[in-house]
Amino acid sequence: MSDGRGEAAGDRAPADAEGWFARMRGSDASQWADDLDVWRASDPENDAAYARLLQRWDQSAFLTNTALGRGRDLRRAAIWSRRPAVRYAVIAASLLLFAAIGVLTMGRLGSPGTPPAIHEYASSDRAVHTVTLADGARVTLDAGAAIAVTDAETGLQVRLIKGRVRFHVARGDAGLVVTAPNGTLVTGEGQFDVAQDDRFVRVVAWREDVVLSGPDGGTTRIASGQQAVFDPAHGVSSLGRVEPGELGWIRGMLSFDRARLAAAIAAINRYNSRQIEFPDREIGEFRITGAFRASDPDGFAPAVADMFSLSLIKRPSGTIVLTVVKKA
Repeated sequence: MSDGRGEAAGDRAPADAEGWFARMRGSDASQWADDLDVWRASDPENDAAYARLLQRWDQSAFLTNTALGRGRDLRRAAIWSRRPAVRYAVIAASLLLFAAIGVLTMGRLGSPGTPPAIHEYASSDRAVHTVTLADGARVTLDAGAAIAVTDAETGLQVRLIKGRVRFHVARGDAGLVVTAPNGTLVTGEGQFDVAQDDRFVRVVAWREDVVLSGPDGGTTRIASGQQAVFDPAHGVSSLGRVEPGELGWIRGMLSFDRARLAAAIAAINRYNSRQIEFPDREIGEFRITGAFRASDPDGFAPAVADMFSLSLIKRPSGTIVLTVVKKA
């Protein structure tokens, strides 16, 4: 990536974005996720350049699924540089192809009565999944989460079906509108979470402000680093700041700050087939602080047992049981 000497930040953003794009498709992409987020947040030009690359990458899937794309022979790429006539012919063919795509798209959008396309995305019950929408926005779905995206003439419309989802929207865009359960609307850009928990809707603004609108028309602005909850019985209630550790769930880390142990165990269980149980109800009321890997119940349970002087039993079925040590 560029060292930036003699260049304005906006001028080198496309080149830097290409470097990040290549790195994030390598085998060690996960270890660079935080650095990528910092780079994208450091300058609107960076965020926009990377979003454009993601969008072009998705659009290229069109060619991959055609006879033309499947028949490409990259070993003959040297002909491109040796024969100018070939270059001109390919460019002309490409222009015709994109013109045809444009005509088909205009016909689809312009046809009255044509229902908009709806795409549903869902993650498995045990894993986090990330997708890129047609407008370049990245969406990370927590384990067991699902959304529906409608490609309407006015733009993309996103509906949260269940679970927790993080949205990454390029700065400078009009912002993404997410319809959440109970008739709430969330409008924002930058990075924000929307989660459904029973009858509540929880919204966290990580970058830029987010607006939460209730079904009664009232709106609440959530500042960056703040969270709010919508309860149908009481409306929107502000819960103040959130811990930075809560950013980590998209990388498989769970952070707790004096959380009830029952809630922490439920969070770990959500990501694993090996479950943790606690027959003694008092255990669930203990308070836990710390960061743990979501996919490691065998590491989490012993740590909890040591922390609270509990007994740990592993059943043949694989279930881990935490119990209060009985005094003699």
